[in-house]
Amino acid sequence: MLFRSTSWLWASTGMLKRQWSVEAPKPCTSKIAGASAAASVPSGPFRRLWTARTISVLGSAVTPVALAFGVLDLPGAGPKDLGLVLTLESAASLVTILLGGVLGDRFPRTRMLMVSEAIAGLSVGAIAVLFILGTATVPIVAALGFLGGAAAGLVFPILAGLVPETAPEDRLQSANAFMRLSQATSQIVGYAVAGLLVASIGSGWTLTIDAISFFVAVGIVAGIPAKARERGPVSHVFRELREGWRSFRSFDWIWGTTLAATIWVAAFQASFGVLGPVVAKAELGGARGWSIVLAGFSLGGVLGTFVVARIRPRRPMVLAALLFQGGTLFTLMLAVPFSVPMMALAGAVLGVTFSVITVLWDTLLQVHVPPELLARVYSYDFLGSTAAIPIGTAIIGTLASNYGAREVLVGAAALQGLAGLVPLLVRGVWKVGLEKAEGPATPSDGTDRSAADASR
Repeated sequence: MLFRSTSWLWASTGMLKRQWSVEAPKPCTSKIAGASAAASVPSGPFRRLWTARTISVLGSAVTPVALAFGVLDLPGAGPKDLGLVLTLESAASLVTILLGGVLGDRFPRTRMLMVSEAIAGLSVGAIAVLFILGTATVPIVAALGFLGGAAAGLVFPILAGLVPETAPEDRLQSANAFMRLSQATSQIVGYAVAGLLVASIGSGWTLTIDAISFFVAVGIVAGIPAKARERGPVSHVFRELREGWRSFRSFDWIWGTTLAATIWVAAFQASFGVLGPVVAKAELGGARGWSIVLAGFSLGGVLGTFVVARIRPRRPMVLAALLFQGGTLFTLMLAVPFSVPMMALAGAVLGVTFSVITVLWDTLLQVHVPPELLARVYSYDFLGSTAAIPIGTAIIGTLASNYGAREVLVGAAALQGLAGLVPLLVRGVWKVGLEKAEGPATPSDGTDRSAADASR
């Protein structure tokens, strides 16, 4: 779904999820990984996970173009209708994200991932059939999008816990690197051909590719040994949620960044996901032009993995906060807009910055959050980061219709710029590093350390 396919864009801010390379940090003895550390995919179960995600992302890379233009091509449909589809999709993920964290910490993560991916495959497959038959309507597509969004909400925290579960500890950051690299590379290919596919075979058959990729991924994940997890009775779910919340709020750099991302991600996703295709259809040559911009974005993501592989910032979260402004500048450029080549170049620069941000964030969480709480902390992170997306996507189409897309994009960029600077006001953002700490990394002044300790 479009939600799943572009979620790493906004997931790379407050929640910032995805991946690439420096060797797993260790106190005093850690060192920067060069090309040798990332020369091969870590063997064993991780290789299967990496292969499955590569195929899944490759299929989903065609969906942002296919779904957006499929909806916009429906009789009488416009920005409001596309906004409705994205609103329900993102709202559904918010409903299930905490459940995904609990399930990911209670049950075998491989099995939960298979179920979630299968549901998403059925959802996008049903939309594909409706487009092919010419019977699609905005309400039905939106309802199926809701189902796909619910599945996506389960996937993210489960996947977050699977990376450190399947990769050796000394290859953790390299594993993150390969996950991010394969995603970006797959997206380059998918985005590059998406416009051509939509133009030649239509949105329905293009979405069919995504549906098939889900089930291929499920088959590959089935070969990963399921790791049994200790769990209490169902009645303990709320207790487990409270434990995850205590751990989440014990890290001021996590909740401070997540709070800022609530606004930043909503503004960016609404601009990029709703108004991006609208602007492309009017001024960038439609689906083909927009697919070129998206391909540039993903190419930048690949280049960014090589950049982050060679850096080890002393203040990784300060760097990440400053790089937020790359998305702000892209939104401003979308308001003009520039030519397709210039927008693709801007997308490439944005992809570089997001790669750096996402890898640093993933690694910081995996290093500092206890493994048994990681999925739940990720779920709160994701929930907070995406909480306002339904509001943004619901209103931006109406605002654009009333005031003009350019004016709304400028306003969204202003919100992004201000929100992106908020993490710099958090003490822990300036102190947290890539080395493992004995206790929670720089908890806020108001944090009850006993609560943090209890969550460990």
